[in-house]
Amino acid sequence: MDSKSLNKWLQLSGTIAQNIKSNLCLTLNTLHQTCPIKLVTRESISKSLKNILQSDLVFQQQNKAHFTVHNWFQKQKKEQQKKKK
Repeated sequence: MDSKSLNKWLQLSGTIAQNIKSNLCLTLNTLHQTCPIKLVTRESISKSLKNILQSDLVFQQQNKAHFTVHNWFQKQKKEQQKKKK
């Protein structure tokens, strides 16, 4: 799998907004189902999207859907930290 191709697809105008659902899990599942890249895993989509949203503040704030998904990742991170304690 080519991570550059995956990142490019995720950053395309409207890709996230067109596939956003009511929660992170459903959104990642939908992105996985609609991804045109062969052999991409749901986990690789999750990691790439999370990295993009954390490293690119402009992209994160470019669209309400991007901001929403970023917040879901933040919430997931906090929940995982609580479980470790």
